[in-house]
Amino acid sequence: MPKHNSLYSVLILLDSGKGWLLQKRSNKDNVHNPNTLGLWGGLVDIRDESSPRQTALRELKEETGLGPEDVELIKMDVQEATVFHKGEDITIDVHYFYAEIIKDVAIHGFEGDGVELLEYNANLDE
Repeated sequence: MPKHNSLYSVLILLDSGKGWLLQKRSNKDNVHNPNTLGLWGGLVDIRDESSPRQTALRELKEETGLGPEDVELIKMDVQEATVFHKGEDITIDVHYFYAEIIKDVAIHGFEGDGVELLEYNANLDE
């Protein structure tokens, strides 16, 4: 499958200092993996953004209300992935970021069904 060079994705792992803050995904027809927990971020047309870092900061602001002054953002990796987009599978670059909240601020879930804290020591087998 050829690589789609005009699209990329950013995914952000958000660290609250007490655990990972994850997005509760909606139960809507057009939502990928509804009723699950997911990372923050999204798919972006490269012509609309100047860098994956700026995209990650914009996505955090749109989805949580956190601004660049509220987080320390570190790029961790880039991997190719196959995603379903507009009725077809495409291969894109996915840029992974770690974001640590560095201020005592309110976090909102503006997209999806809210925010859930997954504590660092959570037992996922239960």
